[in-house]
Amino acid sequence: MKHTIGAYITRRGGKVLLTAVFTGFAAAVVFVFGFLFAANPTTQQFLDARSQKWVEVAGRISAQQIGETVLEADVEIIPATVSYLAHPLLGGRSALLPVYGLDEKHAQSLLQYTGSTLRAERVVPGVEGVYLPAVYLDAVGISVGSEFTSSGAYQQPSRFTVEGIIESEIPFGLAAPDTIANLPIQEQVLIVYSSSLTLEELEASLLAAFQEDDNVRILGPSHYAQLNQERWREYRLLLPLVLVAGLVALAVGFRLSALEQRTQIATEQALAQLYFHSRWPSLLRPLVVAAISGVSGGLGGLLVGGGAALGLEGLWLSSQGIVSTLPWSAALAGLCLAVAPAAAVLSVWMQATKIDLFTFLGQVQQIKKAGTAAKSTHPSSPGVPPATGLRL
Repeated sequence: MKHTIGAYITRRGGKVLLTAVFTGFAAAVVFVFGFLFAANPTTQQFLDARSQKWVEVAGRISAQQIGETVLEADVEIIPATVSYLAHPLLGGRSALLPVYGLDEKHAQSLLQYTGSTLRAERVVPGVEGVYLPAVYLDAVGISVGSEFTSSGAYQQPSRFTVEGIIESEIPFGLAAPDTIANLPIQEQVLIVYSSSLTLEELEASLLAAFQEDDNVRILGPSHYAQLNQERWREYRLLLPLVLVAGLVALAVGFRLSALEQRTQIATEQALAQLYFHSRWPSLLRPLVVAAISGVSGGLGGLLVGGGAALGLEGLWLSSQGIVSTLPWSAALAGLCLAVAPAAAVLSVWMQATKIDLFTFLGQVQQIKKAGTAAKSTHPSSPGVPPATGLRL
């Protein structure tokens, strides 16, 4: 069987290679699109990494009330004023970077708790000064010493000066309390963390105590987990659409290409019917070859798509402050395209079985006559089917 499949591939080498190339191209396109679709929610999730370090409590609540709620736990509470800067994303969208207004004591405590390194001359910047993470500076194209204006849909433009960089796994900004308090949109929050309770336990304790109070908001791991589910919803919708479009385009293209071989396929069915009393053996070789070309093309496409994604990340996305990852779901979606060549072959083979009875019987009679003529001219060995002059 391997020899006949090898000969089959050799005779149709050009079309087999073309099938693999088209499948690989489609798989690469699906992977790259999936990679780009995942960039925005990945960046938003990165900017919300503080949800893995502390719980924020906003609204009409005091530090004393929180302390009374978790009396048995070792809890640290940092009062802060917070505002947000717009972090640019792909497609003209934006995420939110928190900037906390803290005095020197509390700023030092937060930096120490998060393991952050401050590249600045002092702990708290001056009036209208801010310390920002490097990812935000890359996103907006500014550096230390730059002045920039931040404005939102519901606030007046505010001017800031970058006085330092915060190097941390938790992206956030720092400013003087008065700098944030004077902004049109800002909020008083309490940053709560504990050395004796997990964040989930701390959040559960706070929710149990204040969930019925409409004036208090608890922003912890469960809150941000729900936000992330919403953010990834678009990705989970767009990726299947791209996959379906790629499958349909490949299946239609391959089927149109295979239709040219319908007569050849019908002839092979007639030969299989003559020698094996069944048409199914005639499906094996083209199906195996289609599967080989589809899988090889799909794997090659994933390698090319992965290389293209890494190139985009290194040459473009990272310089724009976009955090990206290689999504396995996009890789699996691209690999699903490998079934398109086999599906097209199966479709054409099934259509060829619908050839009218007279045509099929005519092909069988021609094959028998050719075999009889060949046998009379070149007698075959016992047990060996006569040559028909037709190539399988």
